[in-house]
Amino acid sequence: MRLGLRDLVPPVVLKGQRWLRRRASRAQATAAGQQEADYYDRVYGQSEEYLRHYADSVYYPSWTVLVDRMRRAGCQRILDVGCGPGQFAALLHDAGFTDYQGLDFSGRAIEMAQRRVPDFRFAVGDAQKSDLLGQAGFDVVVSLEFLEHIEPDLEILARVRPGTLVLASVPNFPSHSHVRHFTSAEAVAERYGPLFEDLRVDAVRLNARGTALYLLEGHRRG
Repeated sequence: MRLGLRDLVPPVVLKGQRWLRRRASRAQATAAGQQEADYYDRVYGQSEEYLRHYADSVYYPSWTVLVDRMRRAGCQRILDVGCGPGQFAALLHDAGFTDYQGLDFSGRAIEMAQRRVPDFRFAVGDAQKSDLLGQAGFDVVVSLEFLEHIEPDLEILARVRPGTLVLASVPNFPSHSHVRHFTSAEAVAERYGPLFEDLRVDAVRLNARGTALYLLEGHRRG
C-alpha cells in the first residue's frame, strides 16, 4: 500500500497548516497597524483556534521548546506578557509550574485564561504601563506571539528588569494584526540584540512550507 504525505502527517498538524493558510490568505501585503483591545476581544471570542487544547494549537511545537528551556534554566516565577487566552499557561500548569502571572490588555482573553487555569494569576493591563515588568520577583518574562502586534516592542522589552531572562517569539509571516514580521534570524537579532547580553535566536518551523516562529532567549542588559 502506498502512502501519501497526508497519510503520514498527524491530523493536528494538518489542521494547523489549514489554519495558517487561511490566515496567510487574509494577510495584507503590509501590516494594518496596531489593533485595540476590542479587536482582540472579538478575535478570542469568535475563533475556534483559541478554544482548543494547547496540544492542538499550531504553536504547540514552539511552546514545548520554550517549556524545556525554562526547565533547564530553573525558572520558577513566571511573568507572561500578552498571555492571550491561557493555552500556554495551561501547558505550563500541566508541566508542573506553579508560580505564574499572566498579563493581557484583552479582558476577553483574561476571562478565558482564568477559566482555563484557575490556579494561576491573570490580570488585565497594558504592558506599556504595568509595573509588573520591572518587578524583581520574576525569574523569566515570557512574551509569545505578542511583540509583532505592537508598535513599542522595544520600549516594552526595555521595561523588563535588568538581568531577567526573557523568552519570546516573533513570526516570519504577515497578518492583518501584525505591525512587523521578520525574514531571518539575523533580522531578529539586529532589532532586539542591543537589549540583551546574550541573545539567542532560533527558528521553529510550523509547517512544511517554511512558516516559522523565531524564538528569542537572552537576559535583559543592565
